[in-house]
Amino acid sequence: MECDVASYHINSYNYFTDYGANLAAIDVPPEKWKLSNGDCIEVYYTGATIGKPVSIEDSIGNSFMKVMPSECRMRGLSYSGVLSVNVSIRINGNRLDTFDINIGMVPIMLCSNKCYLNGMNKNQLVKAGEESLERGGYFIVNGSEKIIRLLIGNRRNYPLAIKRKGLRDKGEMFSEYAVMLRCIKENHSASILNIHYLESSTLCLSIQYRQEIFYVPFIYVMKALVPYSDKEIFEILMRGRENDNFWHGCVNNMISSCQDSGIFTQDQALSAVGARFRIVLGYKVGEWESDKAAAKTLFKYTLCINLEKDEEKFELLAYSAQKLIALVKKEIMPESLDNPQFQEATTPGQVINLVLREKLENSLAAVRVGVNKHFEKYPTSSMSLNIIQKFFPAFKRGIISNGLSYLLATGNITTKNGLGIQQTSGMSVIAERINQLRFISHFRAIHRGSFFMEMRTTDVRKLKPEAWGFICPVHTPDGGPCGLLNHLTASCDVTTHYHNLKKLKNYLKELYVIPHSEMQLHDSKSSYYPVLLDGIFIGFIDKSFAPNVERKLRSVKVNRDDDRVPYNAEITLIKASTDPQNIATQYPGLYIFTEPGRLIRPVKNLLWNEVEFIGTFEQVYMSIVIKPEEGQEGVTMHQELHPSSLFSFAGNLIPFPDHNQSPRNVYQCQMGKQTMGTAVHAWRYRADGKMYRLMFPQSPLLKTEAYDKYEMDEYPLGTNAIIAVISYTGYDMEDAMVINKASFERGYGHGCVIKVERIDLMEDDDKMMGIKYFAKDPNMKCNTIDSDGLPIIGRIYKADEIFISYYDTNTGKYRTMKTHNPEPYNCISVRIVRDSRGKCNCHALIEWRVPRNPIIGDKFASRHGQKGINSFLWPVESLPFSESGMVPDVIFNPHGYPSRMTIGMMIETMAGKAAACHGEYYDASPFVFNEKHTAIDHFGQYLEKAGFNYYGNEVLYSGVDGREMEVQIFMGIVYYQRLRHMVSDKFQVRSTGPIDPIHHQPIKGRKAGGGIRFGEMERDALIAHGSSFCLQDRLFNCSDRDLSFVCRNCKNIFSVVSTKGNFKLSNLSITNNGAIDLGMKKICYICKKSDNVYPIQLPRVFKYLVAELASMNIKVDMTFGRPDDYNIRVNNITTTEIILLNCVPLPKPGRIQVFKATEDYQSKNENELSIEKGQLLYISDFDNSQNYVNITVNGKKGIVPKKILSTESAEILQYPLHESSRRGNVKFLKDCLANGVSPNSLDKSGATPLFWACHSGYDEIVELLLSIKNIDLNNKNKMGDTALHAAAWKGRGKIVEMLVENGADLHIRNNDNLKPVDLAKDVEVAAFLKIAMSKVVEKEEVNFSSEDEDYVIHFFLQIYLIFFLSINNIMFMWFLLFILIVTSSCNTESSNPTLIGRASIEGLNFVSKLGHKIIDFEIPKITIPEIDLDIDAGPGKGHLTVEDLYIPKFQTPKFKFILEPPRSIHWVSEGGFITANGNIHVKYTVVVPFYFTASIKIYASDIRTNYSISLHHLKGRPQLDVNYCDTNINDLSISFGGGTIPWIVNLFKTPLSNVARNLVREQFCNQLKTVLLGEINELLVELPLHIDVWENFFITYDYNHLPIVTNEYVQLDVFAILSIGEEKCPYKVDEMDTSDAPSDYMGSIWVSSIIPNCFLHSLYKQQIVKFIINKNLGQPLDVLLKTTCGFLEVCLGRFFKILREKYPNKFIDIIVRINEDPNLKITKKDGITFDGVFSFDFTISPYKEGDEVLARLLSETNATLIPYIKEGKAKVNVGDLDFSLKENFSNIGNFSTKICDFIANLIKPTLKATLQTLGNKGLEIPMFQNFSISSTSVIQPIDNGVRLDFDLIYKKTFYKFLFNHLKKPHHLSFVP
Repeated sequence: MECDVASYHINSYNYFTDYGANLAAIDVPPEKWKLSNGDCIEVYYTGATIGKPVSIEDSIGNSFMKVMPSECRMRGLSYSGVLSVNVSIRINGNRLDTFDINIGMVPIMLCSNKCYLNGMNKNQLVKAGEESLERGGYFIVNGSEKIIRLLIGNRRNYPLAIKRKGLRDKGEMFSEYAVMLRCIKENHSASILNIHYLESSTLCLSIQYRQEIFYVPFIYVMKALVPYSDKEIFEILMRGRENDNFWHGCVNNMISSCQDSGIFTQDQALSAVGARFRIVLGYKVGEWESDKAAAKTLFKYTLCINLEKDEEKFELLAYSAQKLIALVKKEIMPESLDNPQFQEATTPGQVINLVLREKLENSLAAVRVGVNKHFEKYPTSSMSLNIIQKFFPAFKRGIISNGLSYLLATGNITTKNGLGIQQTSGMSVIAERINQLRFISHFRAIHRGSFFMEMRTTDVRKLKPEAWGFICPVHTPDGGPCGLLNHLTASCDVTTHYHNLKKLKNYLKELYVIPHSEMQLHDSKSSYYPVLLDGIFIGFIDKSFAPNVERKLRSVKVNRDDDRVPYNAEITLIKASTDPQNIATQYPGLYIFTEPGRLIRPVKNLLWNEVEFIGTFEQVYMSIVIKPEEGQEGVTMHQELHPSSLFSFAGNLIPFPDHNQSPRNVYQCQMGKQTMGTAVHAWRYRADGKMYRLMFPQSPLLKTEAYDKYEMDEYPLGTNAIIAVISYTGYDMEDAMVINKASFERGYGHGCVIKVERIDLMEDDDKMMGIKYFAKDPNMKCNTIDSDGLPIIGRIYKADEIFISYYDTNTGKYRTMKTHNPEPYNCISVRIVRDSRGKCNCHALIEWRVPRNPIIGDKFASRHGQKGINSFLWPVESLPFSESGMVPDVIFNPHGYPSRMTIGMMIETMAGKAAACHGEYYDASPFVFNEKHTAIDHFGQYLEKAGFNYYGNEVLYSGVDGREMEVQIFMGIVYYQRLRHMVSDKFQVRSTGPIDPIHHQPIKGRKAGGGIRFGEMERDALIAHGSSFCLQDRLFNCSDRDLSFVCRNCKNIFSVVSTKGNFKLSNLSITNNGAIDLGMKKICYICKKSDNVYPIQLPRVFKYLVAELASMNIKVDMTFGRPDDYNIRVNNITTTEIILLNCVPLPKPGRIQVFKATEDYQSKNENELSIEKGQLLYISDFDNSQNYVNITVNGKKGIVPKKILSTESAEILQYPLHESSRRGNVKFLKDCLANGVSPNSLDKSGATPLFWACHSGYDEIVELLLSIKNIDLNNKNKMGDTALHAAAWKGRGKIVEMLVENGADLHIRNNDNLKPVDLAKDVEVAAFLKIAMSKVVEKEEVNFSSEDEDYVIHFFLQIYLIFFLSINNIMFMWFLLFILIVTSSCNTESSNPTLIGRASIEGLNFVSKLGHKIIDFEIPKITIPEIDLDIDAGPGKGHLTVEDLYIPKFQTPKFKFILEPPRSIHWVSEGGFITANGNIHVKYTVVVPFYFTASIKIYASDIRTNYSISLHHLKGRPQLDVNYCDTNINDLSISFGGGTIPWIVNLFKTPLSNVARNLVREQFCNQLKTVLLGEINELLVELPLHIDVWENFFITYDYNHLPIVTNEYVQLDVFAILSIGEEKCPYKVDEMDTSDAPSDYMGSIWVSSIIPNCFLHSLYKQQIVKFIINKNLGQPLDVLLKTTCGFLEVCLGRFFKILREKYPNKFIDIIVRINEDPNLKITKKDGITFDGVFSFDFTISPYKEGDEVLARLLSETNATLIPYIKEGKAKVNVGDLDFSLKENFSNIGNFSTKICDFIANLIKPTLKATLQTLGNKGLEIPMFQNFSISSTSVIQPIDNGVRLDFDLIYKKTFYKFLFNHLKKPHHLSFVP
């Protein structure tokens, strides 16, 4: 395989075994401590080695045996080798001895140097039970394959200049600037340090030790590292920045602070640092060692640990400090940690090395603890080598083995040191072998870290330009990990080894790199660049020589024969900015990187014509081209090896990815890894829990160049399928695909799931060996197991069948195991393997095969991200076929192409067909074709050579009737993949099952038998369908319903406790007074009472929430309904429980409630009323915030304390009027009505008292209720029934007569679409209702009744009728517009209209034209009724049926309006046409009967129609009449196709045409009148004249004027009034001026001034307008409204002495009301003026209704209003506003003119702002659906009203019309 996907995994692990483990052991800090006898002990490692893989064959780890990977997989072992370490001991400074010890097991990576597979060829690998293409790179832990995936980290040993706002939070004086340095040694141990810039112009160094951060002054560390004087340190820090005064001051500040602390020498600095860190270092520093030794130990393991010499650390820190100052001064740009330029990869070898080092360190600590315990027990003993060996943790302790196994098994790291990586979880994953692509992708994956998953910023996810060629742009998951889990490109590699840099350092000296020690001899230090080699500050290079040095280094790097520069080194020269604007760049210098972890990739070096490996850091400063002609001479030095080098392993397998939309390539990279294919070949040597297998895979006909390089044919992933791009069945919508059933039966997509079940009898028993073994009980009769107790190979096992039998020697009994598989399993093999202890016959592997052939719902996908499910296995007989008989395997919907833009799939369809025809494989690599040489032209020519259409289209024939399809179909071959997402794995059904023990809700998880997730969308769906009861059942009854007991007094659900007994259903009883006796004593623990304890049902999770809140000292008060309204029933179906059906809410404010006193109450003062037991209490204004309530008792009004309404003292009577009406209690009914109980109140069913009186048949009560003025006769309950429905249903004849006489609506329908007459069972009642209905529909001039007849209508006649009715609906919406604007008025004798609407002929024709467009769009969607007729002509008899009728073409007749005064409106057509097709079946008998099928084509053109419609009125409602109607079809032709016999066709062709014409001519107009005069007029008659729109808001209209029809317009006059309440309107209606309406608008509307004036009058009478000016309105009102104020304050109290004396320190509330009838006057000359008088009442705050008024001021207000149209709304601007105040009366003193003016000036702006706000809000001008008025519409005042002139705008959104006027399809019979 050309792409070695796992090379860096193996190489990094090889470095670990060869060098890393030994270096890690040596680097472990010695453990130093002093014994109780005074001996100083020091234990440390001197080396470590790792052996070949072995298995432990005993329990103590002494017996080893060579083991192969395949054996580990089958036996469930770990593939690991023994770790041996060398341990040395010093006692009192003298080395005692060195010994070797096996300390643990280290996992071995497959194909590494320590693996037995390393070096094997393909044949040897197959013999070893492995794949012939085994690549290794993973581990085997407990039989499972694990991979440590790459993790992104910061670039090692490179100072990163960062800028973060979060750095300010580190402490006081910290800034946002810092330099971060991640230092890593050769053994991969890491430390992180930061240099912070402080706002005090100093630097601070932060170091990490054991995950703790410590801050040290930067200058302290610099002094402690080298024995330099302050002057020398100053010169080194200022080197190259001698002229930087800012940095000069910073260095001076730091040195001065150091001197102030008394630190002048290196020893003093070391002592100061060591003294502070001695405790932190613990046993890494001996008690006998000095503080200087402690500081040196600290620096060795935490400070620049990649450098050995302190001088090198000093120089690197000095360079970093200068870089930080350059960042602070904004000379350089901050470097982003999210940029690949500053990142590297953490490899598996590095991770294991880090974990091993920490575990080795923990082992030494364990030795110290053990030795100390020994000497505490035996204080006189002496130290020896045996004691150390005795306490060294070997296999028994498992510190090493368990730590590494835990890392691989769980992916988590337990660490105290932090290891220098950003996460400790998710390090390893299972190497899934769903298919080969999935398996390989694990090795190429590189993760940013789980920490970034929770970050809200998207910067970390973005694909940076620096990632080109290293990170694949399309291979990343969609969803949460997007941009975090990336994959390396196919050519990208990761460095894994360190290089010997001695030759490179010498070569740099030859290239005139000046060491920093010699830099003091050079004066101009600013003309040099620093040189860094792997974090080592080498020296300086002259800026003029630097480019030449870089080129020489690169030439040596490319030369493979010269090893002075490593071949994978990164060489980067960052030049200083020469821009005159001094644009900031990176810190200049020459940087060379050779360390492990770097991402590198190959490119072509054009200068030396060699392949060169470049890294992410240097690529930014290179010019790399894809084609040579793109380069620039003298600039371009490199070229890409291949244009597809930017793609990953998976991305390179996508055919034509450059022709697809990018997200589709992303989806394919994911779906390719979810494909069922050939995962492995060595099935018999594996024990995977679940693997997928495609039974008949194929090699694709189109391959990319990478496909063969990767040898993907060894593990194919799909099948070549013939697809037809056609919308054929309807089952291919929404990405679904239809599969040819014949292809399925021949094996297309067939697959299976291989499952291996591991049965280890000794798994749970470690005490004894060999106590269980497989065996069958000789006395047991079972045909599902063999004689050895194991399954029978080849047998199919279903659920709950015995498949294992074994003998237990401890119990002496045979035991069995049963299957738990949800579907039938086929046992294909049984393997007996040794267990981990080496024992046999107790460990078996059962291999099952689960057939998974495609079913509906299984998922498929092409290689272009076009995914879809199998929606139907379509019979091959019904699928389309080509001339050659080729039938597609897959039907693909053409709508899948436009939105996805997968042009690559279209090209593959063409190219696949060409490849199949020519028998060749074609190249589908990216960037092969371009605009000049297109892929379509290339493969189109191949298709033409093969005799096919150039574009891949083919002529197909219908599989249903064999007809040729009118359109050629795009057809070809596409490589389809079957995904692992199958219905059999995901479907889930549950009735009852496990629940969560805490909140009692169903658990989740299909395997655990959990419930299906019911989320917000599911809830919304049920609510939308009106299934609220089902919602309660799912989310409550079948979830966490729980019975609780509550105390209604304490409002607590946790205060109730049981005092005796337990609750039993048999103990439940109900006492005489309705109380519930539960058979046990429940008492509230708080109030010590049981009277208020009641059962209630609550969700268990709610109780859990309340309990959690209580634990945080938060109490939840719960308000419950009245207990006497609890309806209790017992449900004993499954469990014993009490179900609370209803909980009544507290009464609402303003509602009359009726209570019955159950106790006496004696009044306490004169305002209270005394109450006797049994009296009725009428409560009004029920307010929870008050302690008293207003009541009426026996006609007396007063107040009583609210507490007497508790359940102990009073009983609430719900719906008293309803109960009295239902029971016939006239006295109680009159009492309730007299006390203000509303007669129109509704009960739970939505019914009124009148409904129940009619239902029960109490004539006296019905008569009493009908005498009430505002009684609602036509109220509907929840079933849609009115009182008349109830009376008719029950046969109450007298009541029906009373209701009809009082105006009850006879035509109103209930929810079942039934009128009262339809429910009448009594003959007399039904007859009375029919007579009453016939009288209602009589008109002034025309009496036209509608009857329900079955008209014989031909199918095209029905289409024509649909057209007419649709246009008719639009016109009537236009005519009804003016009467539906307002829908109420008050009674008046005036005949003048208050609302006039005029529609011009242009407006009518505008609506008509829209009707044409809409009908033309909607009609082709109509399904035409079938035809059924008999044939009695010719030599025989026959029968004809026509079905599958559809309309391919339709055009409405072009109508136009003609207006004829005085009332006629003509609608004349100019012709249209209809074309209809269908299938005709004929059975005709002459001598021999025959049967055939054909198609019928009907064409009707030149349709002539002429209608004349007039308008009338009936009882204030409009009515229609048809004066004239004529319809004819001048041209009608009928033809048949499909090979019919001509003479048979002619028998019924002409008669059918004649009958159709006669039907149109004779019966169409009758049908028109039936619909128009019957149903539409019936709808108009049912329109209410008086409507209570909303809470005392009334609108009434009266249409008593005939329409005015001229040649130019139609005008309707309507009387309409708008009011609040039912006050009479006192104003006279004056006639409006309608003479000057413009003719260039579509319509006009006149609104009389009577409408707003009546509305204002009702506002005045109802006192609706009232607002309060008080202190809550804010400054300065809170100061002005005081009764007492300070010396310099101005307030009302300063002007009125009574206020100050009688109401000290109070506030004044000003109540504003309408005092007199306001008037709105409208004239054409003066516009709209408003005159009103308002009262301003002064009261003491807080204001309550009925409080004393201290003073009253009257205001006269006059305002000018300017109306205008904006955004489809009528709005008003407030012009001049006059406002004046005068005193009406005052009890606090005289209001002077100044005070009145002062208050007026205070209120005037508020009043104007309020009016302007209302005017700006505007009033929506009502228009019917999809219509609005244009922006050019105007509104202007006229005499006594305003006029709106408008044009209509239609929104281009089609909607379905009402076709319910049509009858059901009818049969047509005739005799020729």
